[in-house]
Amino acid sequence: MTIPPPGNQSPQYQAPQYQPPQYQQPYYLQQVPSSSNGLAIASMIVGVVGLLFAIWAWIPFVGFVFGVLGLLCGVPAVIIGHFGLNRSKVPGISGRGQAITGLITGYVTIAMSIGFPLLVSLFLFGIGSVAGGSPYYS
Repeated sequence: MTIPPPGNQSPQYQAPQYQPPQYQQPYYLQQVPSSSNGLAIASMIVGVVGLLFAIWAWIPFVGFVFGVLGLLCGVPAVIIGHFGLNRSKVPGISGRGQAITGLITGYVTIAMSIGFPLLVSLFLFGIGSVAGGSPYYS
């Protein structure tokens, strides 16, 4: 048996040095409570109430009153809705969906409050002029 020379020794196996895994603590983000947007809520409520008035604006003679009430609710709903939408862009203030709902119901209320009485009056006066024998129609 021959002994290998001192500089030519076979390497000894060494186990790799493992470090135990270091776990981080999970981050718990504290949620900041978002403040509600009173303008957006008011716009939505006034728009829905105006929409209820505007639905009844098609009644021939009483519809004029409901049309005016619808306009008195629709115009403020649109104005307040725009203010509420701008306010919802501030971080920490919610209510964007409510402001958009107020805007949509406000615009629909205005259209219905003007459109229904206008169509009913055109229909009634149109039939009355044709049935009454207007001198312009022979």
